[in-house]
Amino acid sequence: MNLYLRLIWTWLCALRKPRIRIGESIRMRLRVWPNDLDVNGHMNNGRYMTLTDLALIEYFTRAACCAWRCSAAGGRCSAAR
Repeated sequence: MNLYLRLIWTWLCALRKPRIRIGESIRMRLRVWPNDLDVNGHMNNGRYMTLTDLALIEYFTRAACCAWRCSAAGGRCSAAR
């Protein structure tokens, strides 16, 4: 999957998950695609750090560090307070 699609998917899913406080931990399940692997069948170090960035996007979104957040009940977006 394209990295931009992964970024958008991660962000949209994080908007629907419950909020967390700064300092709490999160757990993500990620799928490694064939284009994430090198010729030896191992995940490339650069791609590993890219997936770590996706975890940071989810963390900061769930911790309400972003400007906008959609409510899980109504699906309406509002400014985070």
